[in-house]
Amino acid sequence: MNKKHYAVVVNNAVIREEIAGFETPINELPRDEAGALLRRPLTVDESFPEDYDDDFDTLAWVYDIEAESVHRRYEVAPRDIDGVAARLKTRIDAIRDQMLANGFTYDGHRYQADAASMTRINTNAIKAMKAQADAGAFEMDWIDADNQPVALDATQMIALNDAASVFSDDIIKQARAHKDAIIALTDSNDAAGLRAYAITFS
Repeated sequence: MNKKHYAVVVNNAVIREEIAGFETPINELPRDEAGALLRRPLTVDESFPEDYDDDFDTLAWVYDIEAESVHRRYEVAPRDIDGVAARLKTRIDAIRDQMLANGFTYDGHRYQADAASMTRINTNAIKAMKAQADAGAFEMDWIDADNQPVALDATQMIALNDAASVFSDDIIKQARAHKDAIIALTDSNDAAGLRAYAITFS
């Protein structure tokens, strides 16, 4: 009886080899000139698992050396709870940053609220407040998120800074609340709760 020779691969890294269930040296795997695992054209014995979720699962495929094919069968295993929590926190950060970059609408104009924009708004608001204190003039030609010019005097610049701060603080607080919820679910070892957790921002 011919012994089947398999390589089990998780996230593009070989984790073990099997010949009829016994481990064998990794150096027997076919590799390219750079030493990377050689990929043959995809042939499948079964379809990709529809319930696979990269945030919650790891996917292994078997590389059948004799048939020179990949994805001969699938092995889907749950990520450990800390891994799931880390991926959810990364997603929260990404959504937070995107919302700040998308910005907010104030007085008929859309303004960005990413870190660089917030620094620029705050810096000019400080200049505006100083101008008011010194009874000096302040005028700013601002370019909004839609590349439209906006003329701002000192009062308007300070008001824009206040609006930007309220918007930014709200998004950051929502992100923090999501992360606190993820930490609580992780501490209670609630894997089902993590899988069902919905990340929404208002």
